[in-house]
Amino acid sequence: RVKPYDTFARETLHLLWGKETYKGRPATDVVLSWLLIPEEWEHTKFVIINHSGLREAMNLGKKQLYYSPEELMTNERLGLLIQDLKNKQQAQEKLNPFYFT
Repeated sequence: RVKPYDTFARETLHLLWGKETYKGRPATDVVLSWLLIPEEWEHTKFVIINHSGLREAMNLGKKQLYYSPEELMTNERLGLLIQDLKNKQQAQEKLNPFYFT
């Protein structure tokens, strides 16, 4: 079964923003704009990080929930966290909820 674009867009936006619409705009429009004009979204704080432990591990602060893709991709701790996840997967360790946020 192929997932309809509308479903994909709503699920993706909900995963990143926490809602199925972005400031009144439908998910289909938002996701398409990510693809067509990504430079417009690089500095926009729309990626939600609810897990306080993940924010702490990335030194992001305690109160802010939304971050721009640029902030996350240039975070000095991101590479370390990804490597830690890979090591745990290779060792076939059971992952705790921290790695599923």
